[in-house]
Amino acid sequence: MKKFSFRLERILQYKAQVEEQKRRDLNARLDELAEQNRILQFLTQKREEYRKRYSELFHGHVDIDGLKTTRRYLDKIHRELVLQAKKVVDCEKKVEKAKVILLEAMRDRKKYENLKERKYKAYIKESNLAEQKTLDEFATQAAARKVESVFR
Repeated sequence: MKKFSFRLERILQYKAQVEEQKRRDLNARLDELAEQNRILQFLTQKREEYRKRYSELFHGHVDIDGLKTTRRYLDKIHRELVLQAKKVVDCEKKVEKAKVILLEAMRDRKKYENLKERKYKAYIKESNLAEQKTLDEFATQAAARKVESVFR
């Protein structure tokens, strides 16, 4: 019997490549999310530092120019934090979308793998039946020769 060959092997390979690309896309989105979270954390720390500085400016000799400058910088950091929080949310949405796309690609590839497995099992079953048929023919021929030798 001929060797097992899955007719859709190229499609299966293509689906595996697509899945791998989707996995790389997801990893890129996760890296982007981690970077945006790092920036958000940095800005949050910066804001806390300047809040401390701002509150310290009220103790002792009050520096009005320092207060104004620090307040403006705190407002700027607050605006940046709001924008950065939006970027983080957008990145999270992209990650979720990439996960869904990856899951779909995985399901698609799995369908072809399951089909290949079923075809392989059918091939093995057919191969076993052909082998059994050959063995039965040999046994029948041997029995026929034995019967012939008895009648001679």
